[in-house]
Parts: sequence; structure tokens; C-alpha cells
Amino acid sequence: MDRRFKIIVKIIAIIAVLAFLVFLFFIVFRRGLVKQQEGVLTNKIIPTTVRSGPTAPFPILSTNDTDKDGLPDAEEGLRGTDPKKADTDNDGMSDGEEVKGLGTNPLNPDTDGDGHKDGDEIKGGYNPLGLGKLK
Repeated sequence: MDRRFKIIVKIIAIIAVLAFLVFLFFIVFRRGLVKQQEGVLTNKIIPTTVRSGPTAPFPILSTNDTDKDGLPDAEEGLRGTDPKKADTDNDGMSDGEEVKGLGTNPLNPDTDGDGHKDGDEIKGGYNPLGLGKLK
């Protein structure tokens, strides 16, 4: 009985170690994917032209721009903006202007939270990202 008990304990220990190693592998793998996705979104490195082949940095995305706002429909899908509406947040600026030109949030009509819509601030010569006038 004593020998059988030792064998069972060893088997359980081996299974526990293997399970832990599998768990670590998936944690490291998932973190790598999340960082890659965050980099794509936060660095605004989303392709607007089609490029394929083994050297293409991203999968091919459609370049259709249904609402003609300057952002391809695929990028709008990634950003959460409406591909059928040029100005998703109704602030007077197209989603493309906000993302590619000013760096404002196309989902928030008042990016800096000062009570004035981004489009109104631009028309008045003010900075929609913070205090002060545009230079």
C-alpha cells in the first residue's frame, strides 16, 4: 500500500507540473496577442492600402469607404465607428479627420471634456485636445 501511494503521489505531481506549464504557456501567448492588438490600435498602424505576401505586416483589409470619411470600413469596424456615417459622434468633424488629422476621439463629441464639441472648437480656433488656441 505504501508503494502504491508513492506512485499515485508522483503521478499527481507530474500532472500538476504539466498543467502549470500549459497554463504559463497560454498566459504568455495571450499577453503577446493583446500587446500586438493594442499596438495596432493605439499607434494607429492600420493599413489603408492593400498589400499581400509574406512581407505584409497585417492581414489584407478592405479599402472600401462607404461613408467617404477617409477611414476604410474595416478600420471603422476595429475602432467602433459607424462605417455608414461620416461623423459617428456628431461633433461636426468626420471620423477620418479626427483619427488621421487631429487625433481626437471619433466616438466622443467632446474629446477634452470641456463642454464644447470638437468641431466647434476647431471652427473657433481652439484646441479640441486641451486648453488654448490652435497654432
